[in-house]
Amino acid sequence: MRKKQLVNNKGFSLIELIVAVLIMAIIAGSAIVAFSSIFGTQVKGAAKTVQDALKQTRTDALGLENKTDTSEPNPASNGYETDVFAKFYVKDNELYVDVCTGSVDWTSQTDSSAKVLYSNKISSDSMKLEVYTVGSAESKLATIGKDENNIAYLFFKKSTGGMSRLRIKHYNNTGAASASATTAGGVGLKLKVVSSADSQDVIVVNLTGRSYLDS
Repeated sequence: MRKKQLVNNKGFSLIELIVAVLIMAIIAGSAIVAFSSIFGTQVKGAAKTVQDALKQTRTDALGLENKTDTSEPNPASNGYETDVFAKFYVKDNELYVDVCTGSVDWTSQTDSSAKVLYSNKISSDSMKLEVYTVGSAESKLATIGKDENNIAYLFFKKSTGGMSRLRIKHYNNTGAASASATTAGGVGLKLKVVSSADSQDVIVVNLTGRSYLDS
């Protein structure tokens, strides 16, 4: 008679299962850290693009001859003396900031006559830009992204380099532009670059117009 072969059906021991689970947890944790690091680096790079564009806009405003936009109320008292501005907007579902010069028709909500001096892509993925006033309390003014396709225009004074005017063109659900919101004064602005995994703030000081990354 043939002897029956003995089959080892003991399976895994409890210790082996614990070790296997620990190894998988370590691998998963490492993957999450690497994933977050990649997105964190991308967000910081996008925020640096925003800051560089603001610096360029301020520099150009300080260097341009004084120009007054007669469509603005009391332009001289508001320090609205140059026609250079930073424009934050969405094109093809991607965030951009352009340094522009020229006039903006606030009645028709168009800037078709303005000339783009420098165009910068902030993000090529699903990031968005949130705009806040900074003071004793923060107030959210708008979100600029593929799902909320608003436009923000930021101007600087020639005399001091400080912020002069922030105008935001809001769009409703049908894609029509509503009246542009006007915001001036306050301590400054916070421009928050937001991704699904991270965010980075760019602070703009109202008095001087200087900007920095808030760590």
